[in-house]
Amino acid sequence: MSAVSELPGLPVLRLRDAPARMEHLVWSRFAPSPAAAAFPATLGISAAELSGSPDA
Repeated sequence: MSAVSELPGLPVLRLRDAPARMEHLVWSRFAPSPAAAAFPATLGISAAELSGSPDA
């Protein structure tokens, strides 16, 4: 989901060949801090998805 769609009054400028960025999340098998646990939830990633193996 794009954050832009949640801001109807925001002007949008579409770019061609814009730089892209990839985010990699790395976590420990131990219990994460509250902030680290909340971050994936804001991205729509469930706890079940996080508990799977990275190769799944």
